[in-house]
Amino acid sequence: MKTLPLFVLAALLVASEIVGYGYGYGYGYGYGNYPISMPNPNSTNSEDVLARVRIALENDPILLRNGTNIQASIDSSNRVSLTGIVSQAADKRRAETIVRGMRGVKTVNNYINVYR
Repeated sequence: MKTLPLFVLAALLVASEIVGYGYGYGYGYGYGNYPISMPNPNSTNSEDVLARVRIALENDPILLRNGTNIQASIDSSNRVSLTGIVSQAADKRRAETIVRGMRGVKTVNNYINVYR
């Protein structure tokens, strides 16, 4: 029987943690390491849709790098409104594109301001 090198075993353990606490399933940890429920990736419930939208916007590498300040809200008909300030028009379009393509989002109202 062949044995796996230690770094491969460590990589597998890290990957299993990432998958276990990724989008949608199981539980993760919020501020102060209190367990929080992750949004269901298939739900069209407004609360789950809003949670997924916020996670997507907060974790987009380009929006993170550019230091955007975007907030999202949702109404009972799953119409998402985006507000906040970005430094580039491309970031405004990117945020809208990310949200528009998400499951459960009916429409997107983009009220983000570009401040140079």
